[in-house]
Amino acid sequence: MSELVVAGFRGVDSAAQALEKLLPLEPGIVVDLEDAVVAVRDADGKVRLRQTFDPPTVRA
Repeated sequence: MSELVVAGFRGVDSAAQALEKLLPLEPGIVVDLEDAVVAVRDADGKVRLRQTFDPPTVRA
């Protein structure tokens, strides 16, 4: 069964550090990541996404 887990952080560095600590746990029983994303809103209001998995492009 898939679950979506969302965590909020006060800073970009905190989110990136949490992801870096989580990734080594992935191959074991602790966590099974299908994808992880760090979403950041920049000073211009644009949202930037850093994903651990690149989704395939779909051509219509």
